Amino acid sequence: MIVVKIHAGLGNQLFQYAMGKALAHRFGCPFLIDTRRAGSHREIGIHAFNIEAETVAPKIARRLERRKTQWVRLVKLFTGRDIREGASHFITNLTPDELNALSIDPGTEDYYFDGYYQSARNFESIADTIRRNLTPRVPLEGANAELACRAAECPSVSLHVRRGDYFSPKYQATFGVPLTDYYHNAMRRMAEWIGNPHFYVFSDDHDWVRRNLRFEHPVTFVEGNTGKKTYCDILLMSACRNHITANSSFSWWGAWLNPRPEKKVVVPHPWFLKPEWIPVDIIPPEWTVLPAF
Repeated sequence: MIVVKIHAGLGNQLFQYAMGKALAHRFGCPFLIDTRRAGSHREIGIHAFNIEAETVAPKIARRLERRKTQWVRLVKLFTGRDIREGASHFITNLTPDELNALSIDPGTEDYYFDGYYQSARNFESIADTIRRNLTPRVPLEGANAELACRAAECPSVSLHVRRGDYFSPKYQATFGVPLTDYYHNAMRRMAEWIGNPHFYVFSDDHDWVRRNLRFEHPVTFVEGNTGKKTYCDILLMSACRNHITANSSFSWWGAWLNPRPEKKVVVPHPWFLKPEWIPVDIIPPEWTVLPAF
């Protein structure tokens, strides 16, 4: 069987699910997810979608995951080998090419995957299935449903500004936050492409956006979907016809889940400040990159 650890924010959780689903489809084996912990300030959010995966029992998950015991650390120190306890195979952070070359025997052995796997290449073979799986279990209601309808019927552009944890000492020098120039250039590019865009702004700091970004076209600030309703913002982004993303997997999914072939998507480049942290092939080749920093 294939077990994938689901953790970090919702965008990362969707990447992890999609990768595991594609692998299970490829090898014809059971697919389970380990949802015991998302992180210190995160929630497991993928159950809001129509995912097709059982949750592995905690006892089995504990057996399968890697444990950083003193023995593991000593073996790595003296041999360079990163061994583990429990699962037949513990696999972490493979690139799309490495995943494509992977050969496994799920009929006789278990495989536990940890990592982020942030590339559409990891599940492009079942893209239609992933889009079906990532529809909501409960349809959008009330103001969210009305907003989705309006966005779908106008020259809409979702615009995502992520600040929040990206300004923490732990992340600021690694990830970076795209400059205002990136957003102004992206908005001008959208206006050139589609004429009279209507921007739908998604952010964890709307006050900053109001103070620092200049909007020369209609704008709607989308607010109120926090906590267990966070997934609604990804759905509302995907209802827009075009997209300006942050360097965030959250708005990446908002853009990718939009099925319109004519959509325009602008993304920041480089994705992160530190090159070694940039996921391999995270930006689809048909999307437009603009300088971020």
